[in-house]
Amino acid sequence: MTATTSKIYFPNLDGLRFWAFIGVFFAHSKGLFGLPYINGTFAYKICTALIAETRWGVAFFFVLSGFLITYLFLTEQEKQGQINVLNFYIRRVLRIFPLYYLALAVGFMLPTFVPYTEFKTLNDNFWHYASFTANFQFIVPFEPSRFSYTLIILWSISIEEQFYLVFPLLLYFLPSRFYGSVFSLILIFSFLFKCMNSAYNMQYYHTFSACSELSIGCLSAFLCKKKADFLQKWIDLPRHWILILYISLGLYPFVIPRLFTDTPLTISVLMNTIHKTLFACVILEQNFSKHSIFKISRLLWFTEGGKISYGLYVWHTLSIVLTWHWLSPFVTQSWCWVYYVFSFSLTWLLAKFCYLYFESYFLKYAIKYKT
Repeated sequence: MTATTSKIYFPNLDGLRFWAFIGVFFAHSKGLFGLPYINGTFAYKICTALIAETRWGVAFFFVLSGFLITYLFLTEQEKQGQINVLNFYIRRVLRIFPLYYLALAVGFMLPTFVPYTEFKTLNDNFWHYASFTANFQFIVPFEPSRFSYTLIILWSISIEEQFYLVFPLLLYFLPSRFYGSVFSLILIFSFLFKCMNSAYNMQYYHTFSACSELSIGCLSAFLCKKKADFLQKWIDLPRHWILILYISLGLYPFVIPRLFTDTPLTISVLMNTIHKTLFACVILEQNFSKHSIFKISRLLWFTEGGKISYGLYVWHTLSIVLTWHWLSPFVTQSWCWVYYVFSFSLTWLLAKFCYLYFESYFLKYAIKYKT
């Protein structure tokens, strides 16, 4: 971690953001492109286990968001005596709204000009997206093909904006001595909510379900800021424990689903919570441990990808669909690696272009409201 009088910067978070995006990208692209050239092989089983669904990537984003916003708020509170909620809202608006509403406009205008089935907005409610409540469209059983492939991913941004709206007010009005207890209660509430709602849509898209990942991140930051011994343990964490952490995280998608098949919902939710806690451990290890085996910030490409990860996330499904329609007449699916490379490159170019020539214009104003 590096710190100045005006800004706290965790250099490894950018790389972790890009790592989470890769999980999301390959999960979505695999659904369209497939992996026919390794189908039935051990490599296929590994890929399927690692990128079987987008949930781990999105969940990592939630844990990371909870950690970072809490750490920054607690630091601001230490320096200034209180949180400047208005400045935070202005920064969020300038950071999130421009690209979000650009993507929204593109998503709803595309069917007029590009008649691909994946772009049709048959059931998409514009006002749900415009008000950052898009996730509530999907908490009832639905057919994904009835929604625009370019818009459906915005549900997770909706949840984050709901969190950004409420969380600063919670910290502003709540005495700081209650922070840890409240974060713990939110985690418990989210855990119970998942246990009482077995439907996939409720487990995946509901804001109350996402509160578990967000609160895990919040608790991690709170313990780092308020419990010196907790932070010191992560700073001095021995290398063999770091190795165990990453081995556990790597084996999780292969071992846990096999060990806990047909188990009660409570056990499934508990294992899911443990998995997300491992994400928080990775964030703490990368940011604070002095005995790290490897710091992801050394991968400069990952760091660069993390800086444009918002654009990567927003544009990746558009790129995947365009790639599929552009290349399928010329490239057989047995050469599907071409689809992955092309769609990833297109996503990168779109995100980089938007960051340099669109987002940066608003970000320079957001800096003025940093405290």
